[in-house]
Amino acid sequence: MLSRALVQQGTALLPRLAGALASTSAGTFPGHPASASATAFPPNGTRFVHSTRTEAEAEAEAAARSGAGEAHLELPAGRVPYTSQLRFVGGPDSPAPTIPVYRTIDSSGRDVPDAHVPHPLSQDLALRIYTAMARLQTMDTLFYEAQRQGRFSFYLTCQGEEATNIGSAAALSDKDMVGDWGDGIAGRGPSYGIPAIRVDGGDVQAVYNAVREARARALGLGPGPGLGATSAPAADGNGGEGGASPPVAPGPVLLECMSYRCGHHSTSDDSTRYRTAEEMQSWRSRDPVARFRSWLARRGWWDEGREAELRREVRQQVLAALDSAARQPKPPLSDMFSDVYAAMPPHLAEQREATLAFARRHPALCPPDMPIR
Repeated sequence: MLSRALVQQGTALLPRLAGALASTSAGTFPGHPASASATAFPPNGTRFVHSTRTEAEAEAEAAARSGAGEAHLELPAGRVPYTSQLRFVGGPDSPAPTIPVYRTIDSSGRDVPDAHVPHPLSQDLALRIYTAMARLQTMDTLFYEAQRQGRFSFYLTCQGEEATNIGSAAALSDKDMVGDWGDGIAGRGPSYGIPAIRVDGGDVQAVYNAVREARARALGLGPGPGLGATSAPAADGNGGEGGASPPVAPGPVLLECMSYRCGHHSTSDDSTRYRTAEEMQSWRSRDPVARFRSWLARRGWWDEGREAELRREVRQQVLAALDSAARQPKPPLSDMFSDVYAAMPPHLAEQREATLAFARRHPALCPPDMPIR
C-alpha cells in the first residue's frame, strides 16, 4: 500500500515538474550558469537540461576527484583507504596482523620492562583501587555462598574481572558514558577508522592507563595520533580533566580488555559443561587481585598485616550489609515494573496485571513476606 501511494504521488507530480522545466528560461538553473543549457523541442516548446561539458572534460574531472577526495572512505570516526585489490583479510591467504595486548605488570606482579605508563599510579590511588578490588572479591565470595544457602535467588560474580571493572572505573568520572559491546571488538576499530587498543584485563594499571587515554581521545582533550602519545595527567589523580593536552577531534574509541571469567556465568550456570575445571583453576592462579597485591608489596606499600586487617574489615562490612538487607521488608511484587518509564506503556501494564493475577492464584509459589499488590 505504501509503494502504491508513493507511485501515485510521483505520477501526480510529473505534470507540475514538466511545467517547471518548460518555464525555465533558455539558459540554465539558478547558480549553475555555465554548466547546463536548454534545448527547445518545436512540437510543444518543452525543454530539457543537459550538460555543456564534453565527455573528456567530465572524465577528467571525475579522475581528479577520485585522486583527491575519493582515495579514502570518509566515516564519522575517520578515513579508511580504498583499494583496487580483491583481497580478503584473515585466513591462510592473507592473515590479519594480531593486535597485541598492552600490559604494564606481569602475571607475577613485576613491572614490565620499558612499559609505557603515562599515568603512573600514586600510592594513595593504588591503595584505593586495591581496597575496592578486595571488597569486590569478598562480596563475590560471600554473596555466592549466601545464594547457595537460599538467602537470595540469583547472583553473578566478577571473579577474574576485578581489574577490568575497578581499573576502568578509577579512570572515569560519574558523567562518562561507556558502552559494552562484547568480544573481539578491537579488531573492528581499524575497519571503521576508529582508534582501538587491546589491554590485559588482569593488569589494573594497564586498564587504568588505557581508559584514561581513551577518555581523553573521546573528549577531544588529546592525545594526538599514535598509541605512544599521551594526554596530560588528571589534576585529581582519578580521571579528572587535568592540564592542557594537544587538541584533537573528539570521537569514539574502542578498548578490549582481555580477561577470563573464572567463576560461572551466574549462579544459574554450570560452566564445567563447556570448559574444564583444570582450565578454570589455571586462570584462578592468575588472580588479578593477588597480582596487584604483589605489585604493591614490591613497592613497600602493602604487607601481610595490612592484608589481614583489610580482609577482616571488608568481610564485616559485607556481612553487615547482607544482614541489613535481609531485615528490610520486601517491596510489593509490582515494584519490579516501576522506575523504568515515567508513564508505564500498555504492554508493561499488561505484564504487571498478568504477574499479579498469577501470584494471587498461586500464593504458595511466592515468598510469604512479599506483598502481592
